[in-house]
Amino acid sequence: MVPNIQNFRTTLRFIRFLAKQRGIYSNVAGFLGGINWAILVARICQLFPNAVPSMLVSRFFKVYSQWKWPNPVMLGPIKDHRYMVLPVWNPRRNLKDGKHLMPIIAPAYPSMNSSYNVSYSTLRVMLEEFQRGNQICELTEAKTNRWRNLLEPLFFFEAYNHYLQIDITAKNGVDLMNWKGWVASRIRQHILKIERDTYGLLQCHPHPGEFSDKQRSHRCSYFMGLQRKHGIGAQESQLQLSVTVRKPRLLVSINGNEIILSPPLNL
Repeated sequence: MVPNIQNFRTTLRFIRFLAKQRGIYSNVAGFLGGINWAILVARICQLFPNAVPSMLVSRFFKVYSQWKWPNPVMLGPIKDHRYMVLPVWNPRRNLKDGKHLMPIIAPAYPSMNSSYNVSYSTLRVMLEEFQRGNQICELTEAKTNRWRNLLEPLFFFEAYNHYLQIDITAKNGVDLMNWKGWVASRIRQHILKIERDTYGLLQCHPHPGEFSDKQRSHRCSYFMGLQRKHGIGAQESQLQLSVTVRKPRLLVSINGNEIILSPPLNL
């Protein structure tokens, strides 16, 4: 579906590496995963069929920094026929599809949104990265900057004044792996609860990676950068996460024994 496969592959490698450097490569955390970045790059290749990879990278940031989300990104028309059994993405028929913030439609049947995990907070972070990439590319084309500046890693713990730390502990390595995977899969839901309980005034930036505690075995942590929405001003002191952290409790059944677990979150 792309005019030049080699140019597509080269551009995609660059964009994926950049996304990992900037901490926005994680479908589980609410950002974009491999298939999402591939579709975005493929669409740019379709729009600029004769462009070389350097120009495709520049156009990538220029186009998506100005994209009017939630207008969908599609590589072709959606095939929706009555005889097809599986439902396809259609915001006019399905109210849930209409609530998607950054729809990136998969080209194969059934055509579904591959980026339904994106929240308001993670969308904000990615749009800021698109704007940053566009500015650097413009300076690079004007020969006042270098491509390597585009790939500078994000200094996550210098970007925010407040962080939410999620500690995960277990008795052994196997339990830690299982428990860690479950907690990571729920971080996106916790971001949605924070946005809901603070009425969208508090924005989260989850770090997609985990951090191991070298002083204690079988323990790791996840972090979220917290930022007040621009223009809040005097209302900053009124934002609290106590309600979000305390509810809901989780009821787990292990070998017939029921155990109540409170969310392992401390602010």
